[in-house]
Amino acid sequence: CGAVGGADAERSYLAQPSRFVMGVSAETAAVMLVAPFNASLPDFRPTRGQPAATATSITPDDFFREALWYGASEPAGTGNVIPWHSGWTSPLRAAARVTLAAVTTISQVTLAGAPTNARPAVRVTDASGAPVAGAEVRFASSSGGTVTGPVRITSSDGIAQVDQWTIATAPGTTTLTASLSGASPVLFTALGQPAAFSIALQNVGPSIAPEFEATLVAARDRWQQIVFRDLPDANGITVSGGTCGTTSAVGPLTIDDVLILVTFTAIDGPGKVLGQAGPCAIRATERQTIYGVMMLDSADARTLYNQGRLDQVVRHEMGHILGIGTLWTEPRFDCLRNPSAVGAPLDTYYRCPEGRLAFDSLGGAQYSGGNAVPVENCATCALGNINAHWREDVLQDELMTGFLDIGTNPLSRLTAASLIDLGYGVNLAAADPFSYVPVPLADPRAPRTPLGPHVRRGPITVIRTP
Repeated sequence: CGAVGGADAERSYLAQPSRFVMGVSAETAAVMLVAPFNASLPDFRPTRGQPAATATSITPDDFFREALWYGASEPAGTGNVIPWHSGWTSPLRAAARVTLAAVTTISQVTLAGAPTNARPAVRVTDASGAPVAGAEVRFASSSGGTVTGPVRITSSDGIAQVDQWTIATAPGTTTLTASLSGASPVLFTALGQPAAFSIALQNVGPSIAPEFEATLVAARDRWQQIVFRDLPDANGITVSGGTCGTTSAVGPLTIDDVLILVTFTAIDGPGKVLGQAGPCAIRATERQTIYGVMMLDSADARTLYNQGRLDQVVRHEMGHILGIGTLWTEPRFDCLRNPSAVGAPLDTYYRCPEGRLAFDSLGGAQYSGGNAVPVENCATCALGNINAHWREDVLQDELMTGFLDIGTNPLSRLTAASLIDLGYGVNLAAADPFSYVPVPLADPRAPRTPLGPHVRRGPITVIRTP
């Protein structure tokens, strides 16, 4: 080109007799290209089947390279769904601007270094408020955070949502910015907190076999993966003798978060009464458990251990102590509807929002057997089973049904989310994989073991904490 500028060189090149420029009307261009006149989000890709989408072969030279189409963008539907020029333009008119708005919470508290419970999502709408499909939204996290699915194309309802947002490992605030050409960005924040929830175990009965002790510790550790936020300490606590599974007084002591008083004792031999578990004292304001009891028949525990199933039962009982099925009727939470009476089942269900959302996310949106989330109402079950578990015929092998199923019994996102409804800080990403699959009620699976009336229904003491 010598001293000739790039624009001059291009103009001279196109003026050669062997070259030509094809001019078309605006109406023709609107048909030939995907969206050339969209002032907010133009798309200059050739439309398939139109002249610009195919080109005759040329001999490549130093200026042009051979392509199978006219213009600078690959035809729509033949390669990337996101054209290379997307986001390089600005709207021409204020009236044509698009709007970006959050459709999930913009602020949440999360375990530091873990994925957020709610995946950030935004909706794109045009000047009339109608959803805009096919818009490219970009998500970028501040230092220390990572995004899976940082570029998303809006769906027919105008929504773009990340696959996962994992916040920084250091405690503090991590931000996520959603941006779209021609729209004001949306800022999401997540406050990362360290794991600070602890469950203390104290034996108040006969000495515990080492293998049972190891099972207790493993179950405790599993729940501490699910719950992470610290609760107000309870100071100067004394558990009177003869209450909450004790024979003599325990304390005074300071309970950081939750204390479980454990007893493995002879009750009535194998295959009969398993025991009982539940909270004995709760905080006056927050209403979460301060201490509770887990009493298990030593003969049943030995049988379950030999079968490789004691760990699942112990995890289940700890769930009741935290409040699953036992604190649902607390007025502060009010999560249970249509409670059943023994032998007189109703469509008993769980109504609190986080549990309902989790059930839907696991496939429960297709549940058609009544109100969601279904709670155990079986006509042959005892009072310690109905109204306190997820319904076995629907949730099957989930950990917090009232039956022990063959194989694994997952601690699902539903169970974890129900603890959010009870005021706990929960890391949903730590839940086990699980999905609801509709099956006939006459389920041909292997026999399941009823856990019996094991939920403690005794008095609950309310204690004021600082």
